[in-house]
Amino acid sequence: MYQAMPENDANMIFAMLFGGYNNIEKDILEAYSITGIIHILSVSGSHISLISLFLLSLGKFLHLPRFFNLILLLIIIIFYTILCGASIPVVRASVMGLLSIIALYLEEKSTAQHLLSIIALILLLFDPLLLFNISFQLSFASTAGLVYLMPILRSNLNKLKLPPLLTDNLALTMSAQIFAFPIIIWYFTSLSLSSLLANLIIIPLLEILIILGLIAFILGFIFPFITKILFIFASLILSISNEATFLLTKIPFASIYVPPLNFPAILIYYSLIFITLNIKIRRYLYLLLQKYKFITYICSISLIIFSCYLMIKPSPLQIHFIDVGQGDACLIITPHQDSILIDTGGSINSDFDIGSYVDLPYLRHYGINKLDYLILSHADADHSGGASSILQKIPVNHLIIADEDKDLYTKILKLPLNNPLLVRAIVAKENTAFNLEDIHFQFLQNDEKENLKSSNDSSNVLKLTYHNFSVLFTGDLPQTQEKYLLNKNIASTILKVAHHGSKTSSSQKFLEHVRPQLAIISVGKYNSFGHPSKEVLDRLNNLPTKILRTDEKGAIVIYTDGYNYSLKTFLN
Repeated sequence: MYQAMPENDANMIFAMLFGGYNNIEKDILEAYSITGIIHILSVSGSHISLISLFLLSLGKFLHLPRFFNLILLLIIIIFYTILCGASIPVVRASVMGLLSIIALYLEEKSTAQHLLSIIALILLLFDPLLLFNISFQLSFASTAGLVYLMPILRSNLNKLKLPPLLTDNLALTMSAQIFAFPIIIWYFTSLSLSSLLANLIIIPLLEILIILGLIAFILGFIFPFITKILFIFASLILSISNEATFLLTKIPFASIYVPPLNFPAILIYYSLIFITLNIKIRRYLYLLLQKYKFITYICSISLIIFSCYLMIKPSPLQIHFIDVGQGDACLIITPHQDSILIDTGGSINSDFDIGSYVDLPYLRHYGINKLDYLILSHADADHSGGASSILQKIPVNHLIIADEDKDLYTKILKLPLNNPLLVRAIVAKENTAFNLEDIHFQFLQNDEKENLKSSNDSSNVLKLTYHNFSVLFTGDLPQTQEKYLLNKNIASTILKVAHHGSKTSSSQKFLEHVRPQLAIISVGKYNSFGHPSKEVLDRLNNLPTKILRTDEKGAIVIYTDGYNYSLKTFLN
């Protein structure tokens, strides 16, 4: 492949054939994501369906016996699954893909529906936690769309007298999207309006490319010269597809933000689909509503009143300690939906982009499309490394940084010194403060900056106060700087433990002055630093303080009205 085409094309085509995003350019990945076709870069049920359809069509063309053709198909799919690594997602994709084909070829629709239920139950018996797996959820929902909705959509679209290929593509795309819609919105909080066009124009080209690539792969063992010619054609098709994808990303509203549906809304959505598809249930409900009109009216009015109450009900202050591994990131959402992000996390010895793949999805899931404040405790990568991606993707009204050399921030934020945001960045000093609604934010660090040996020594220390409730954020502040805070009002309800629980921070005297009810340690699982240290855990246990860690609980969210607080954890 490298001999026949440019390296980037070879990486992409290899990903389409056997899965994996390695070495693919970031802008191409983003374009495929915006247009809703990124699934083509990993082996999914659509790959198996495509190969199956091709082999069945080829068998029909060669007049092979139907039973023989199906056995051959099964053998080839098993071989392809092994070739792709036979990982659990690939095996699951193979099972779901084969089911899709069976569903399309079976005359009895109910048989396909029973097959879907049986296969899902078998998979869940082997691994019950698949129920919470995004890949399983999307595969099941999309396949259910093909089994239940596609025949109906195809029948209705046939009335428009469209070309059969266009009708089938439309029916397939729409049925899968409709059934998977709540899941897509829950995880990705965006709807790709360009997805329909991409599936109609680009996916057929890429499907030709995949079949061409697999044929070339097989022929490579026998006819290397023909293989090179086929790969050149594949590269040409890929170039056309990529250009078309980039064009689709530029159309207005190519991808729009959609807030995730809550569980009752998802339940109502699927109930409506179920009722729509089931004629008997529809008729029964209609007769029931006719019979009990008065009760229906009362229930409807009650539901409207309850919905209005939920809309005007005061919201609590939310404080999210985001699980960013070995780093710090905290999102604060005020009762009126103002937002502050304190640190972003970031990878120290890795190219993994915490900002793009952790912070931004988390913010969007909670409806945050802009930040009123982005506060960086200091310029270390595990606290500020994700900030660059955030600044590129969403508006930030105010940036607050530590009293350090601005060159450090130009590197970590990937901004020039003359960038307007960096020029007007607020350098936190002693008693720098601001208010949002009834919430007071006060910086408490030492301004003298004596004997600073590292970036940690410059860490911003921020206290949030909301009526009788308070939180102290300490960055990576070491014990040498903690002594300057002992004469200040640092007593707080909750303490974000400094430096991920390192023994060089959180002295006993400092902790006794803070005296928190709850201590949050943001730390990576199996980290190489030994955080949190036994010494710090012992010091905290000497106080009447409850300890929660992100490596054990995942994201930790605090809800408070300023007087009482409650909490929930992702791994509860």
